[in-house]
Amino acid sequence: MKLATCLAAALLAGCSSFGSWSPAKWSHGSWLDEVGKPANPPLVMSDEQAGYLQQQAAQLRIESDALRVRLAGEHDRLQRFRHYEELRALGDRLAPIERTLRDAGRATRAGGSPVPAA
Repeated sequence: MKLATCLAAALLAGCSSFGSWSPAKWSHGSWLDEVGKPANPPLVMSDEQAGYLQQQAAQLRIESDALRVRLAGEHDRLQRFRHYEELRALGDRLAPIERTLRDAGRATRAGGSPVPAA
């Protein structure tokens, strides 16, 4: 009797896992689904586009550095929080520009040397 109960439970458990034969439902998580896929081709960007984006990124870095200097000398706690919010907003504007430049292989370090591809 115990054997029949265990056998029935095993069959029901097996049937529940094979209820759908769709390969789309056999996902192992987003990170594992990406393993083995070829890398995306590099983004094609003209020299004018790259120059414009690099100029924008440099301007945003200059603004953020100036804001950090003001932040370092600020004594009012509420004003420091406002500066932090501005700094975060500058970073939010800078991140997509840097990501686009990196994807196109045009990213540079602060000194002007190119960033190696990952």
